[in-house]
Amino acid sequence: MSQQVLNRLREQVARAGGNEAARTPFPPATPELVAEAENQLGFELNPFLKQVYLEVGNGGFGPSYGLLGLPGGATDDQGQSIVDNYRGLAEYFAELWPEKLVPICHYGCGMLGCVDCSASEGAMTTWHPGLPPDDIQLWWKDNFVAEGVNIVEWFAAWLDTTDADPSPN
Repeated sequence: MSQQVLNRLREQVARAGGNEAARTPFPPATPELVAEAENQLGFELNPFLKQVYLEVGNGGFGPSYGLLGLPGGATDDQGQSIVDNYRGLAEYFAELWPEKLVPICHYGCGMLGCVDCSASEGAMTTWHPGLPPDDIQLWWKDNFVAEGVNIVEWFAAWLDTTDADPSPN
């Protein structure tokens, strides 16, 4: 299924280009750029996500506000790549931020779509930072909601919604 989804992603990005949200797909990342990003993260990216960056593009397409890129690719509204986002959250929340849970997409209102890079399946999780911070230890785990799909299924679901609409959102 993953090769089929990669092929569909390539076709969608080639067909659609940017969209009304001014997202523009970035060209694929180089192997050197991926290696440098993994070095900065301190671990390897999910294998499918790595293939997307190498074969489809360095972000700027996909669900919601689009896939965030590696450094030099698509960024969030603060100019942050996935490396910047992961390192910033891991530093700010210290041991509370799950190891190897990488934010790859902004859903709006501070919510982030994250991929678990600790396992090859790449389970997707939504992080919602909006709960009250009266006692971080009590509410922290409630900010993470399993999406019930892995990264391949996440992209496939987006592609299924775009087949009738050529815009990449």
